[in-house]
Amino acid sequence: MGYVVSDGKLAIDPLTAPLVMEIFTRYDNGETINAITESLNARGLTTKKGKPFKINGISIILKNRKYIGEYKYGAVIIPKGIPSIVDDGLFDRVQYRMAKNKKAPARWKAAGEYLLTTKLFCGTCERLMVGESGTSGTKRIVHYYYKCGGAKRHTGCKRKSLKKHWIERVAVLLTVNTVLQDDEINRIAESILVLQEKEDTTLPAMRQQLQECEKAIDNMLNAIQQGVLTPTTKERLEQLEAQREDLKIGILQAQMQRPRYTKEQIVSWIGRFKYGRADDPEYQKQIIDVFINSIHVFDNKLIFTYNFKDGTETITLKEIEEAFGSDLAHCVPPAENPCNYNDCKGFLVLEM
Repeated sequence: MGYVVSDGKLAIDPLTAPLVMEIFTRYDNGETINAITESLNARGLTTKKGKPFKINGISIILKNRKYIGEYKYGAVIIPKGIPSIVDDGLFDRVQYRMAKNKKAPARWKAAGEYLLTTKLFCGTCERLMVGESGTSGTKRIVHYYYKCGGAKRHTGCKRKSLKKHWIERVAVLLTVNTVLQDDEINRIAESILVLQEKEDTTLPAMRQQLQECEKAIDNMLNAIQQGVLTPTTKERLEQLEAQREDLKIGILQAQMQRPRYTKEQIVSWIGRFKYGRADDPEYQKQIIDVFINSIHVFDNKLIFTYNFKDGTETITLKEIEEAFGSDLAHCVPPAENPCNYNDCKGFLVLEM
């Protein structure tokens, strides 16, 4: 998908290349392969064979190095041997995210969704912190938390676990208080307006193809006017005219798939996330998925990285305690060291 054979060589297909770019971009922006697959099928789009998209097919597309121009024949690999549809930076980000998701455990557990899966990291050993559960001393109550992958595998990391409810709620509240402020929303909107002015590689390539196609048609018409008219000439002219129409349609489709927004529209869209209940799982999921890129956990601080330029914020646990009160407790998950969770008031933090 994304290519056609022209004169024995692979060339960008103006009709399907924008769809390949959309798949990469949406996955890079945080959507799951399953969500992308369902969306494409809901729009009535199909593969080149006219069949519905499948999760495995989307996964294969996201791993295909042809899209960065890499041509492979047997053991021979030629970088930039064919036209690229996706730039190297986007492709590398997608591979990194796919690798993280492959190593991460399932995002869903018995208690529901672990919202920070693939986003929460141990500041000491840089490993992912993964969802876990354990029972209380009485075996009657199940508690849910995030545990460092290094500590779990006994590699020497001593990072203590974090209560699931606490860290997810803190992530949401700090993001709302840090990012969803009028000045910051305006700054993000201005940055998006600048990005809108930058075209992707697909549209220029299609416009260049259209220009070459129209030039070929003009040359063919000139030949016909000079009396050169054969069945082959007529057939070639019809092919070129059909290609020109396909290119025009492809350009329009690419432009429609990349609509332009005003600053007011962008501010309104981001601003709608300002209002919601921090304990609402759906609201938490939206805030975390849209805005948070990663959280690194240290002994006395959390480092948030957001999905926009210069979006790094360091918050000490002392500041978190001052913001949310003094109901923070020093205890570990029940599976490791059972304790009276009534004394912990439902929260779990690292050693300060």
